[in-house]
Amino acid sequence: MYKSYARNEIVFEDELVLLAIDDHSIPATRNLHLQMERPVKHATNPVVRRGSKGQPDAHRASLFGTVLYIDGKFRMWYNASPEIDASITLNDDFPALIAYAESSDGVNWEKPNLGLVEFNGSKANNLVEIDGGGIFCCVLYEPEADDPEQMYKMVLEKFYSRFTGWTTERERITGFFTSPDGLRWKEISDNRLICQQLEVSTLYKFNHQYYLGGHQYRPTVALPESLDCGRVMVTWRSERFDAWPEERAISFYKPMRTSKPGSSWDGEEVHMGAAVWSRGNVCIGVYGQWHTPEDGSEAQVAVDLGLVVSNDGLHFREPAPGYSFLERDQEKGWDREASAEDGDNILLVQGNAFVNVNDKTYFWYTASTAGGNLLSVHENIGLATLRRDGFGYLSLTPEAQEGSLATCLIELEQRAGLYLNVDTGIDSEIKVELVREGGLATVPGYGVADILPVIDSGIRSCVSRSNGKPLELPVGTKFAIRLHIRGPVKLYAMYIANPFKSTM
Repeated sequence: MYKSYARNEIVFEDELVLLAIDDHSIPATRNLHLQMERPVKHATNPVVRRGSKGQPDAHRASLFGTVLYIDGKFRMWYNASPEIDASITLNDDFPALIAYAESSDGVNWEKPNLGLVEFNGSKANNLVEIDGGGIFCCVLYEPEADDPEQMYKMVLEKFYSRFTGWTTERERITGFFTSPDGLRWKEISDNRLICQQLEVSTLYKFNHQYYLGGHQYRPTVALPESLDCGRVMVTWRSERFDAWPEERAISFYKPMRTSKPGSSWDGEEVHMGAAVWSRGNVCIGVYGQWHTPEDGSEAQVAVDLGLVVSNDGLHFREPAPGYSFLERDQEKGWDREASAEDGDNILLVQGNAFVNVNDKTYFWYTASTAGGNLLSVHENIGLATLRRDGFGYLSLTPEAQEGSLATCLIELEQRAGLYLNVDTGIDSEIKVELVREGGLATVPGYGVADILPVIDSGIRSCVSRSNGKPLELPVGTKFAIRLHIRGPVKLYAMYIANPFKSTM
């Protein structure tokens, strides 16, 4: 069992992940700066297209949902919306069903005939069995659950009530469901405490507790000094999946005072909170960068995707403020009805859809057709990939020849080794040492002379002792890792894990 003191004491049993984008895990640097990396969008996007006329997802295939990688298979739960009558507006109930797809490579997806739910007079479709349907389905897989009937857990917004304006009269009910297989779902609770204008967008486990998040807006959310705001990211935490407290954290928001005369808000909002990926000691989130047009028109709204991190599961920050993780470009031509004359008022929407497989990080997301935040727009699902955990890297500043960093304090209760996710260049070198609390004294036996420098690139390069054997980190004492960097190095992450157990 390992402990990280990056923020609060975090105890976990897998590996400790120290990402370059996490300035709590790597709080101190010299002559280094963070450079962000954008994912590469797949050339065949969208990888999941909306269906043809008469199918459950003929109008929209929307990843207001989840992708998991289980037993060598990618599994996706997404919102399916059939054709809608042209008269339907935000004042009406909008049809949304929960559909399922699967893939062996994350690119080529099958919508299997599940035979569970009747649609248009037939059960030959990919709809999962769940009472009443809903929107924003977030799935968590817990194979270690005491009850095998509850290995899969889902939260979703059970329904839209009639729209009565942006007031507390608009009721949203968060439903809680469990399943033995992810296909047949049983409701265990609808928690009316979590219905305060919440659009739920994420469900995750962190530090042995459940977290549920989404966005809210005024008057439900009150920011410091009563700052004006639009959508704000909020998070609940509970030790039980079927019961949640009333209180929640304001996790991240964009509204701020600006230099614009007569205005306290620059029109930027946090759409759908963030889709959060729990990595044991750190959470990575992708949030919607909602851009409100000057005239406030819903038809001209556009959304890009930004990146946030957290070390307590509740409070999030941007590694690079204002940076867009994914920007609208390729998506303009995704839909079968897309036109070259379409505008760029496209909405990108994050999904709970991060997966690490081998040397890549996969991320799936939704893109609308041009038309802003209107029900008439279509939606499809795309894929973007990164180097594994390659959200950003630390490298020397342009004028520097060498630099260094020190991590947060770490304490191990079991044997573990150290691995680097790094790109190196000609004449580059990374020297490693362990230092005691305070950073002035080296841990005996763990100085730079005791550990081989790292000179080769790798997703998971094992740090070794000077005799060539894998470095085994000390147990039962607090230490920080110090790296001395020379030459063209890109450090993406460090991992602390059992040296005899692969976690790839």
